Amino acid sequence: MGAYNQMRYAISHTVKRFALGGSAVTVLLGLALNALAQQDAIYSQYMFNEVVVNPATAGLEDQASAVLLVKRQWENMPGAPMGQSFSMDGPLKDRVGIGLHFVADQFGPNRNTGVFGSVAYKLDIGKNKLALGFRGGIKSYTINWAEIEYASGRKGWVAYNHNTVAATMGLGARFYTENFYAGMVLNNLAEPSLNLQKEGIDQYGVLYQTVTLSAGHDFRLNDKMGLATSVLMKFGEYPVGDFRFNVNFLYLQKYWIGLGLTEAGGNILLGAKIGESVMVGLAFNGSPPDVGSSLGTSQELIFGYYMPSKKAGVKLHLVDENGSVLMIAENGKDGVFYFDKLPDQPSYLFKLESDDADLLNMTRAVEVSYKNPSGEVKVINVAKDRDQFFRYVPLPPIVIEELYALNADGDTVGVALKNAGGYFVFEYLPNDPELIFMQSDDIEDTDMLLTVLINDKETTLTKGEDKFFRFEELPIDVVTLYLLGPNGDTLSSGGLNEDGFFVFEKLPIDQSYIFVLEARDLDLIDEVQILQIDKNGKKAIKTLTKGDDKLFRYQYLDHQETRLYLIDDQGDTLMSTLRNSDGFFVFRELPLDQNILFMLDGEEVGMIDDILVLNKDKEGKETLITAVKQSDVLFRYESLPSNAASIPGMLEEDEVAFIMNTRDERILRTTYQSLKFNTGEAIIALDSYVYLEALSKMLMLNTDWRIILSGFTDDVGTDHYNLLLSKRRAETVKRALVKREVPVKQVRVKFYGESHPVAPNDTEEGRQKNRRVEMRIVKVKKD
Repeated sequence: MGAYNQMRYAISHTVKRFALGGSAVTVLLGLALNALAQQDAIYSQYMFNEVVVNPATAGLEDQASAVLLVKRQWENMPGAPMGQSFSMDGPLKDRVGIGLHFVADQFGPNRNTGVFGSVAYKLDIGKNKLALGFRGGIKSYTINWAEIEYASGRKGWVAYNHNTVAATMGLGARFYTENFYAGMVLNNLAEPSLNLQKEGIDQYGVLYQTVTLSAGHDFRLNDKMGLATSVLMKFGEYPVGDFRFNVNFLYLQKYWIGLGLTEAGGNILLGAKIGESVMVGLAFNGSPPDVGSSLGTSQELIFGYYMPSKKAGVKLHLVDENGSVLMIAENGKDGVFYFDKLPDQPSYLFKLESDDADLLNMTRAVEVSYKNPSGEVKVINVAKDRDQFFRYVPLPPIVIEELYALNADGDTVGVALKNAGGYFVFEYLPNDPELIFMQSDDIEDTDMLLTVLINDKETTLTKGEDKFFRFEELPIDVVTLYLLGPNGDTLSSGGLNEDGFFVFEKLPIDQSYIFVLEARDLDLIDEVQILQIDKNGKKAIKTLTKGDDKLFRYQYLDHQETRLYLIDDQGDTLMSTLRNSDGFFVFRELPLDQNILFMLDGEEVGMIDDILVLNKDKEGKETLITAVKQSDVLFRYESLPSNAASIPGMLEEDEVAFIMNTRDERILRTTYQSLKFNTGEAIIALDSYVYLEALSKMLMLNTDWRIILSGFTDDVGTDHYNLLLSKRRAETVKRALVKREVPVKQVRVKFYGESHPVAPNDTEEGRQKNRRVEMRIVKVKKD
């Protein structure tokens, strides 16, 4: 009987029953001979030991590494599978990597070992990489047929322990980018034969060709969290294959926890990076689902050591105009090039030297430290010129007079420079009467009074005994709304109350009106609100919209209706609805288990990223759903949306976090802290408009930035209403920025209602903190 036929015979007959914990478990010889069918073992943590799977990954990380992996399956079963692998790999040259790995597996009467060598070559594919690899090695297979006992009572061959050796070859390829990879491996190219039975029998086993496909993608959730996914599929001549899918959550790129899925069940994955060089990991799972817990658990341990990469030598040469080297400086640990001293000359010319060509191309500036003739240590930043030399021309020092604004915590919230007229000018400043002002140390300030320009308005500061300047009196903007008659004459006027509404008494509610606003930022204000009180004391809040003539109007029962249409895939209208009194589009009995398409008509659709729809089922139960913009006027509801949208701080695939400079971060923080809304409304308070001006300019100057506006509320009111209010407030800020010529694509809106509070809602102070529109600026990746 041939080797594989012998295995097939054993699979079709029960071999032996092991008593485990009082229960009988049938073990098939097919499991014992798994190495013949599967032939190349795959481990659960293969993504940390990839050179064992794909020869194209040898030396891929440009640093030498060694990885040991030990596994034990079904620990309660006699003859349980055990395995080890040890691999080493690293770069040989700039594009060449080499690897060596050993494997040893044992399962019942079957044992196999192997040693393999790999070589890989990397190619540039645009901004991405392609690695090609070759593997060659020797595998030794041993089966002790005497250890096999069949259920029929038939014994295996007595004292027959046969060993055979075969040479194998394989090819691999791997395409990879910054956060994605895909690979393919073809193993056992020559399909070598194996003699695993008694001598004199002609039948042989075969190491059949196998194809392994793998892919992975890394996602950055926020500044600290990441998500790494990977999938591997293996195919061969016979049915025994392999499938593995892993998801790992990473914290600080040092710790991870995840889940793995295989054809035999699930795994729990844990791991950590210790220091810069050591990695440990554990994979754990239970018995296969179809046999209960009697086989016991399985564990897999992995240990890795990564040799710190040796940085290419870098030197900075001080040269003359002919290129002759005058002095040489080494690169310090802090990245600064240290010269003992430099010649006394009006300018300096430097040239960077290194074996790393990429480093030379990417370096745009260097820092140089030296001692001047007085013995003082100076550090200068030298930029690279078009001829690849670094030039430095010292400029005479410029004395800049500055005035600093500090809040009660001592944080700098504004910096003013003196203009040609002698005034310190603040482009933006929080509306805080407790601010103090301090001049730079090298400027003498003998005057007791100081006049500054804040938001284009002259304000007087008074110096105290502590030499700090303070507001002589808090600057107050007078804002008045005038009601106009048919002939343009003024009928009455209203002032702002503490809630942000212009108050008009004894004004009939059921009429249309025209108003004119007197305010500093009139051109940038789109909407205001009035509180009407009629002769009977009845109150109503009305929103006035500014027209092209800069007049604000309220049209009684004559406003533009916004209609939402439910359409099919052909664009035919199935039904439509208007907003209800709470501001929701309401439909009845929508099929929420299907994708739904809507069309919006009657609003500034370009400003809207998504819409909220209230659905009522047959029993009257209300469900709030979100439809996301698909094109100009079309919005789609997905029956199985991604949960990522409900987590604040999640970034889109084209967004990346970065650290802003101090001035820009101050503008963002000041705008966020100063942004206020009319009470219970989505209208920006008038005194907040000025702070949006500096933020708008900053965004227009940095076209690769995007601001994420996230709306939140307190817990007063219903969940549905608060979700809508948070959405409307964030969209109002977006409209204000676009009004100031910020491109629509630079603003993204998210809304969360009363979820994710930053303070308890049981006090007014806490509720005020939760009523907010958070602002975050990210960079957009270039295509």
